[in-house]
Amino acid sequence: MLITKKINRLAIFMVIAAVILSACDASNATSTNSTGTAELDNIIDIVLRGDKDELKSVIEFNQAPCAFNEALGGPPQCLDNETAGTVVEALPILDSEGHFLRKSDFESWDGIDVSALYAVYEVSDAAYSDEIYPAGTYALVFINKDQTSSTTLQVDQGKIVRIDYGYNFPPAIREEEVVRYLVLPVDATP
Repeated sequence: MLITKKINRLAIFMVIAAVILSACDASNATSTNSTGTAELDNIIDIVLRGDKDELKSVIEFNQAPCAFNEALGGPPQCLDNETAGTVVEALPILDSEGHFLRKSDFESWDGIDVSALYAVYEVSDAAYSDEIYPAGTYALVFINKDQTSSTTLQVDQGKIVRIDYGYNFPPAIREEEVVRYLVLPVDATP
């Protein structure tokens, strides 16, 4: 008799819980990877899937004149068959030094190897930017698969305009470069 009462109470509890849960509206729930901006969410999805072919469709290759210089950073290096000032299509990359991924070298590039989205923010005027290394309107910060470094994609008008590789973990985001967060930084403790 006591067992029957407990089973009946459990059954009643489960019915009540099911009714309550079915009344909940999950349509306002958002994924931690959602910014609420379709063009940013599209890039995040492409990067997290590791789809290199689709990634190319959201990269804006900058047109810049090449130069023969041995300095760090600066314009794209001219190839042996090019003259100084030849305009080349390339994606600027900032890491320990600035360099470029030429559009013609894209197929041999390893792509972006990340494990998770860390944060998304609107970029302030304090972020480093110049004509050949433009900052984006938004920055998408990812944790690399090695979980010791990060990749930040500078995005403008739905296109990646620059890649920044970071060597801090968790990723270091300078607050003066942030207007507002669209996705707050996650706890990146390994």
